Amino acid sequence: MSHNPFARRVVIAALAAGAVTGLAASPGIAAPTTAGRTSTSAPTSASASDWPEPAWDIPDIAPKGKQLAGNVTLFADFGNYPWIAPTGEHWCQEPGRTGMETIAGRTWMFVEDYTTDAESLYKNDADINISGWSDGKQAFNRFVADKLKCNWYNPQTRLTWTGKNPQRYWLSTSGKVGTKYAVTGAVRVGDMIVAVTGRSTKAATARAMAVRMTLAVERNLRATDLVRHD
Repeated sequence: MSHNPFARRVVIAALAAGAVTGLAASPGIAAPTTAGRTSTSAPTSASASDWPEPAWDIPDIAPKGKQLAGNVTLFADFGNYPWIAPTGEHWCQEPGRTGMETIAGRTWMFVEDYTTDAESLYKNDADINISGWSDGKQAFNRFVADKLKCNWYNPQTRLTWTGKNPQRYWLSTSGKVGTKYAVTGAVRVGDMIVAVTGRSTKAATARAMAVRMTLAVERNLRATDLVRHD
């Protein structure tokens, strides 16, 4: 994996999306995608053409306007895929933990406007993941216990999310990695997990992105007809 924080972010963002057209040669080696990004999320036993269809399609419920934080705007919408990582901070190629368990998903990447890689190291960005599971409650419990096949790329410190049920809501940070702090918020909505990872040179901004945008996507998702039980 590259030591360049921006290059690492590109790999992780596309890993979360699962938007691959080829295979990673080995864990940590990225394959090209039609979206112009890179990914290591595909199971090495199957090509993208062998993937099943998502169990359901998730509409465009990414945050917009005042639902956003950190002065970010949409950079990429990776569309619907059956296999994605649960958050932008999860790695799905750890020896002994390789594999995807989701049955539906959609991922977006948001960035603060920049023109060069060097400039991007000091601006904000966020990954938004919605993952679908055959049993959302069980999946969230395993997510909290770090028992999913995908595991956290960096060790997490769980944060208190005031007023939110910890059996349904999650907030954590990996601290400062490279130039940025990373904070991830997540919530179970029926058989789906909404997750937003915000990254910023300011810890408070990273947290604000994770909290505000997680709650916004949760509201947007609940306004659809996808949430049949909770």
